[in-house]
Amino acid sequence: MKLEIYNFLDKSVAGSEDFDIDVIANIKINEKIIQDHFVKMKKNHFIPTAYTKCRAEMSATTKKPFKQKGTGNARQGTTVGAQHRGGVKIFGPRGIKAKISLPKKEVKLVKTMLLKLAIESNKLFVIKDCKLLDHKTKNSIKTLKAFNVTKGNTIILHDNEIEQSNVLSCRNLEWLLYSRISDFTVHNLMRSECVLITVKSMKKLVELL
Repeated sequence: MKLEIYNFLDKSVAGSEDFDIDVIANIKINEKIIQDHFVKMKKNHFIPTAYTKCRAEMSATTKKPFKQKGTGNARQGTTVGAQHRGGVKIFGPRGIKAKISLPKKEVKLVKTMLLKLAIESNKLFVIKDCKLLDHKTKNSIKTLKAFNVTKGNTIILHDNEIEQSNVLSCRNLEWLLYSRISDFTVHNLMRSECVLITVKSMKKLVELL
């Protein structure tokens, strides 16, 4: 697959290169698989807050509501039982977190589909390098404006060649994420409207997919 290579500072075209990423080029996009994977991730990240108290956790008197015999009513030992008004709820929600397994092959498949979608929609840019002029945040934003990335979330994929000054200049930008090529997740790609990837990382990407 032949892709253009851009300069990071001004988005000027620095050339083009034929990358050996046939895995991405030949895959067929299946939106149903992507949707199902997203639902699984959403359930795994859901933090339940419901918590129904049981009888042992209710704060109430331990006195019998009435005597054992002679009233004609059924014997009762507590006022917090489920049969009483204001009592506990039987088998109520206890905030159990879902644990849905995400197979590695499925994760790789969805990553490949999302990368192809980014390429087809012109949201993925291969950059020659990722070096900023200084560590100032305002200059970093000015550089990233060339790719129109300030409107939505952006991820920059690299292979440990990013300088510490780059990370420091952008660490307070909520919409920007620096991630190594081996660490990015499906969630990172789904929420990103722009993907910047270095040439070195693009060559290594085929080994991971």
